[in-house]
Amino acid sequence: MTNPNFKLFLELKKSVAVLLNIPNGANAAKIAGMAQKEIKEANPDLDMLKVCQQSFQLIKNNPSKYLQNSGHEVETKKSLIIKKEKILSELEIINEKLEAFGHKNEININQLQAENQALKNLVKIMTTEVNNLLTKTDPIFLKYEGIIKNID
Repeated sequence: MTNPNFKLFLELKKSVAVLLNIPNGANAAKIAGMAQKEIKEANPDLDMLKVCQQSFQLIKNNPSKYLQNSGHEVETKKSLIIKKEKILSELEIINEKLEAFGHKNEININQLQAENQALKNLVKIMTTEVNNLLTKTDPIFLKYEGIIKNID
């Protein structure tokens, strides 16, 4: 049969892992053990249930102290640095793609502006041609001549 005190320790370890958002493994056991040791040294007559409860409260009140002493924070810092470098690399790729996309859009905008200007020029040429075709003697054409001249 399993030792009841060991079962309580396992529950403490599991609660510590959940509280600190770390795996329920060696680091959680190390942190639970450190807090348990502090409580036992300060209160040698406490039963295991009270020791575990107070250990949990001790960790809950000062999580960074236990994370730092367990070595878990060092692993976390390393993994965060790796993640940061990966994200920066991905951002660089995205920025390159956006820059390329921006240049394509500039090219498209310039092309559209050129086409727009070409169409305006074509309308002016057509207006001139229409005006040249109009005879001053035809009253229908004379009536619309003012409208056509005002297109540009």
